[in-house]
Amino acid sequence: MLYLAPLQGYTNYIFRNVYHKHFNGIDIAISPFVSLVDGKRVKLSHLKDVLPENNSGMKVIPQILGYNPEQFIIMARDLYNLGYESINWNLGCPVSGIAQKKRGSGMLPYPQLIEETLNEILPKIPNKLSIKSRLGYFNNKELLNVLPVLNSFPLEFLNIHPRIGKQMYKGELDLEAFSSCVKICEHRIIFSGDIIDYYFYNKMKNKFPSINDWMLGRGLLSNLFLPNEILQKENISDEEKLKIFSSFVNELFEETKNTSTADVHLLNKMKEYWKYFKNMFDEGDEIFNTLKFIQDVEKFSNTTNEILFETNIVFSSLNSKKI
Repeated sequence: MLYLAPLQGYTNYIFRNVYHKHFNGIDIAISPFVSLVDGKRVKLSHLKDVLPENNSGMKVIPQILGYNPEQFIIMARDLYNLGYESINWNLGCPVSGIAQKKRGSGMLPYPQLIEETLNEILPKIPNKLSIKSRLGYFNNKELLNVLPVLNSFPLEFLNIHPRIGKQMYKGELDLEAFSSCVKICEHRIIFSGDIIDYYFYNKMKNKFPSINDWMLGRGLLSNLFLPNEILQKENISDEEKLKIFSSFVNELFEETKNTSTADVHLLNKMKEYWKYFKNMFDEGDEIFNTLKFIQDVEKFSNTTNEILFETNIVFSSLNSKKI
């Protein structure tokens, strides 16, 4: 199975809905995290990204950030009442401001705290629980120390990104440490990290034959056709790719525009997407340099269409591209 990664600021419900309309191959999306909040109930506005009415087509598993058991139980139950039988606990976020509060990957150095939290919440929530993790925060031994704890609980799956939190997304994947985790983990594992093309996916599939589930994040943003290429469903010509991408990016622009409170927010959001989208094209850097200085919404839209329809842009091979 192919999962869409929870990329904060990118894979929100607008992106998920528009992507699902134009592309295929993703089975399930894990939402960007929703932070725990005080209160007897969680306001629906806080759950906007995962409200059923905002999500169509793509199956979603909401992700929760934080470890206060009482707040976690309330949010899990509210999500269940919205129809979510599965939820995900974020033990993987590498952002220092989050990790320093013992949230995300910053919780991995504390196996006892994780055990106490799971002991408290699991008997009291109706949802299935999965966990997204890294190899650790400070070092690659931390998850290994946590796995005996996780093995003792009925988790739906464990998603592992083979880096430590301190690395953020830099440096090489630590596949040796990941392999050590695979050997002792008793849960279904989803591999997450640097899958940018079919060749790397196939390499990991051969290296870890027990893994059947894969998560795509930055690689998918850099190549929106990646799930189709991994699954080898159909050959799509560059001409057809351009039509699909053009339709997708225009709809993403319009749907984002409908929810933006200011033009500057819309432009910043689209430019952030184009930092990845540009990797699909041979002249991607030139395309992005043209778009990134535009400060007018109408001009941005018109320029995008001119680039896509009036120039001979060429889709590139991503085999050697860095993301």
